[in-house]
Amino acid sequence: MHDWWLALVAAAFGRIVPLGEPTVLYRQHGSNAVGADAWSLRFVVREATRPAAIRERIAAGWRQAGAFAARYRAALPAADRAFLDALLALPRQPWGQRRRTALQLGLRKGAWLRTLGLYAFL
Repeated sequence: MHDWWLALVAAAFGRIVPLGEPTVLYRQHGSNAVGADAWSLRFVVREATRPAAIRERIAAGWRQAGAFAARYRAALPAADRAFLDALLALPRQPWGQRRRTALQLGLRKGAWLRTLGLYAFL
C-alpha cells in the first residue's frame, strides 16, 4: 500500500496529474505476486467467494486512513478533516448507515463493478 500512501499525501498537499507515458520500466514475471489481476469472469467469481480477503483489504484501507489521520490530520483543511473523520467513523456504524455515509462521501472505485463490491462488503 506504499503507492497509495504516496498518492494520499500528494492528493492532500499537492496535486496528482495523469502522465501520458510510463516513467519507469517495469517487468512482471509469471511468478510475481504484485500487479493488477486481469478482470475476467473467473477473477470476479473467485473474489466474490473470498469475503474474508475482501474485508481484510477494506480493513487495510481503514488502517491506512487512520495512520494518515494520525500523521497529517492537523495539517489538513477543515473540509478534508471532516471527510477523514467521517471516513474513519464508517467501521463503527451499523450496516445500513455505513452504506449511506459512504454514498454521501462519494466513495467509489475505478469501475462500477468494483464499487458495487465495495458497498457489498462495507
